[in-house]
Amino acid sequence: MDKVYAKNLRDMVWEVRKYLGDNWPTPNTEGSLAYAVTEVGEAIDADLRSRRPDDKRNNNRNVSVEHELAQAAMMLLTALGPEWEPSRYFDEIVNYDLPDIAADVALAYRESDAAYWDWAEHAEYALSAIDIYCVGVDCYLKQVLDDAKEKWG
Repeated sequence: MDKVYAKNLRDMVWEVRKYLGDNWPTPNTEGSLAYAVTEVGEAIDADLRSRRPDDKRNNNRNVSVEHELAQAAMMLLTALGPEWEPSRYFDEIVNYDLPDIAADVALAYRESDAAYWDWAEHAEYALSAIDIYCVGVDCYLKQVLDDAKEKWG
């Protein structure tokens, strides 16, 4: 993921967060990362549903992996903050499947809770991996943000 593109994603999220203000409160870093974990879990659920249609489930959700990963990206960008600048490690992503994304998001969440300094690197790795997995997360992220504006604006 190009650093300019990453900053554009950041700006998309924070423009909507500022626009919606108190109607859509911004969680703190730890809360944002916890929400990112849940969204990745929902992406895994959507992936399972698409690959295993004969499994019996308690509900009939019909969501896409990309939509759920865009929500995770939104929460990662929220956690990273409005002034975030991609680090020198940002472009070094090599693994971008769902288990790798889940691991990096979970590590970012765990390390933010323990106040480790490198939680943001895991968030950045996950964000880059999401973009690769979705073949460009920007259009999915725009839809997620448009949905938020419609719901909370």
